[in-house]
Amino acid sequence: MDFAAAKNMVSSTWYPHKEIHKQTWKSPGGKTNNHIDNTLIDERSASSILDVKSCRVANSNSKHFLVKGNLGVK
Repeated sequence: MDFAAAKNMVSSTWYPHKEIHKQTWKSPGGKTNNHIDNTLIDERSASSILDVKSCRVANSNSKHFLVKGNLGVK
């Protein structure tokens, strides 16, 4: 968090989605899902992000889900 604060970075996870699209991690037992990963971006570029959500269908052989973001080009 110190690195992010020093580089003026902000979290880009404030988009209104169903809870299932915000979850980025599945517990080893598979019964619990949580939002523990965040996407960081420079504060000046934050307005370029159009949407961020997790991709639960991608097979990454990990307990973490991939996070997909849509960026707008200025």
